[in-house]
Amino acid sequence: MKKTIIAAALAALLSGCSGERQEDEAVSQPRPSVITVELGRSHHPRFAGLYAAREKGWFRQEGLNVEFHAGEGPSPEQMVSSGQAQFGVDRLPEIIIARDGGQPLVNVAQIFQRSGAVIALRPGLKSLKELKGRRLALRYCDSEAEVFSALSGSGLSPGANVGILRIQEDEPFSSGRFDAVSSQTYDWVVRADTEPAVTAVKLHDTGLFLPQDALFTSESVLGSSGGRDAARRLVRAALRGYIFCRDNAAQCAEISSLYARDIPKDRAGKMIEEVNRLIWPASKGVGWTDARAFRKTASILYRRALVAKQAEGDGFTNKYVNEAQIYLRSQDVKGKPGR
Repeated sequence: MKKTIIAAALAALLSGCSGERQEDEAVSQPRPSVITVELGRSHHPRFAGLYAAREKGWFRQEGLNVEFHAGEGPSPEQMVSSGQAQFGVDRLPEIIIARDGGQPLVNVAQIFQRSGAVIALRPGLKSLKELKGRRLALRYCDSEAEVFSALSGSGLSPGANVGILRIQEDEPFSSGRFDAVSSQTYDWVVRADTEPAVTAVKLHDTGLFLPQDALFTSESVLGSSGGRDAARRLVRAALRGYIFCRDNAAQCAEISSLYARDIPKDRAGKMIEEVNRLIWPASKGVGWTDARAFRKTASILYRRALVAKQAEGDGFTNKYVNEAQIYLRSQDVKGKPGR
């Protein structure tokens, strides 16, 4: 029944919107239905490409009325699999774990090609191995899968020989409550100046390959022609937004401030510059899911017993990204940030 309802809603949304068009040609769709994209617990400059696609009118040009949801409640994976949102954004490991748990999710665009995860160590500590017998603070907005995999790779057992303290907001090491804290390069960049003696270990540099933000949907959405068309149009506009933010970080900081209102524009600008380093360069074009990278991520999760079985190849598709890259062929879909 749920699949029928979703299919009908998306079919209604996209009626009269078939066919290709030039990038800047407006679509005559005055009152399109709403598509919800679930972003998780809070708005953040890391979603600047999506915000730009909305504010610049590119979703509208595709015949889509996109609304973003961020706030307390179920995870993006739960929201999408239950049909409360049609699309979501989350880190690839979380999507694979959710699919392993029975949620029929499909990655339709791998936006971040790298991981921005870091574990910051208090002054005096230099390596993750030194956390044995100490405490690590895990922020609610950081991936447990990434952090626990990094600790396991250093011979540590979360909760056994490393205490795990869960925190809601950033707090300084001077609080004395922990010896290390999880973070992201795009968050840590605005904090590093105040704690210059801290060692920040980038998990990607340790060989832990767990790419982060991906745009995903459910098999139910992709099971209808209307849902597939929605995915095609959403990916096309979203990738256009991320290309724009690569080349216009300052303008995207202004746009982000409309959503992540508690983050000053100067901080948002620094964050977006760091986010761009996780997306660009994109050797196979922005949004492309590399099958080997996907399997490697799944293998790491399996070895760390975070999933019960190896992920199958049907957990992602490059169909919509490939079509989007052809559509956006007049733009640089692979380039470096700040070029």
